[in-house]
Amino acid sequence: MTRPLEIELLINNAGYSITGEFYCEDWENQSKLLETILKTPIALTYFFVNEMVKRGQGGVILVSSAVAYTSVPLWSVYSGKAALLNFGESISQDLKKYNVDVLTVCPGAMNTKFQERSGISTPGLMEPEKVAMLALNSLGIKTTLLPGMTNSIIFQGLGRFLPKSIRLPLFESLMKKFQKQSK
Repeated sequence: MTRPLEIELLINNAGYSITGEFYCEDWENQSKLLETILKTPIALTYFFVNEMVKRGQGGVILVSSAVAYTSVPLWSVYSGKAALLNFGESISQDLKKYNVDVLTVCPGAMNTKFQERSGISTPGLMEPEKVAMLALNSLGIKTTLLPGMTNSIIFQGLGRFLPKSIRLPLFESLMKKFQKQSK
């Protein structure tokens, strides 16, 4: 399938989100979202990595999300990006011995059409070019990248250390605020 193509660096970067309560959204839409954020990047990685392993070199960048570090109410299916983070960390170890580098990038809010498509408006948007340069400079050095100090504080700090009884209502209220700002 991929043999005519000699891909040295695969960048899996596609995504959008559905914002709202899980049970209110059509299952077909939820399923398409899962296909986009999980199944497709994992399948592409599988097909292209096989050739990289045979050549003894290559790189894969998986674009997950800062959301991968915590559960976010009203983004229940998009929170599945955590699986992409875990997948990337796992295969980075598997592929290291074949000289294939894997980096999972977990950006926060970026200045793209994602905000509009997802029905939210958030402050402090990062520029995609900056995140791309950080990712390219981190490939082969790190296995994960969470760009931005604010993202680290919110998602790694609050997201991992606050008890769920505080964290879930906090993130839900933030999402509701971001939804209202976009309307």
